[in-house]
This record gives sequence, C-alpha cells and structure tokens, in this order.
Amino acid sequence: MNMISRIFLPLWGLLPGLALGNPQILEIEAVIQLLLNQGYHDIREIELEGGRYQVQALNAHDRKVTLYLDADSGEHLKEVSANAASSAAAAPSAPPVTPAPAADR
Repeated sequence: MNMISRIFLPLWGLLPGLALGNPQILEIEAVIQLLLNQGYHDIREIELEGGRYQVQALNAHDRKVTLYLDADSGEHLKEVSANAASSAAAAPSAPPVTPAPAADR
C-alpha cells in the first residue's frame, strides 16, 4: 500500500461526518427561532459546547439571562439570571458576624 492510500482511506471515512456535520444537532437558526417564539429577544451570543448550546439573551421581562439548551432537542436545561450570577460572584464568602454580648454596668 502506498503512502497516498494510507492517508486517503482514513480521511475518506471521516468525509461524510465532515461534510454533513452532525444531523442531530439543531442549527443556530432553529435555536434562535425557538427562543424568539418563547419570548426571548436580543440574543447576543450562542455557543455550542459539549452537546448543549449556551445562549446570552434577554427574557420576556428584559432581564439578561444565560440559557443552556440541549443541542439535539432544544430543551431548556437551565436558565441563569445574569444579575444573580454576577452578584454571587461579587459577594465575598464571609462567615456571619454575631454581635458581642452587652457588658453589664
């Protein structure tokens, strides 16, 4: 077997997957339409990672949210308010302060 066929045959096996992509995954246009139909708008960022879409958008109440959708079905996996995420990150984790007992006079 010569060098060309050793390289070509493995690539030939990958060709259908590369040309068609994954037919199971929703296209970005379908994700956008799905979210618009559900009242989300101002969709800023869509990332496909690990079988799910991460989407930055505004919800029906004009609050910034991060949505996590199943890439195959479009099912909502999680919705996180941007305000809740940023305030949790900004608040330091400190033990609760208990007041000292009053001194008797």
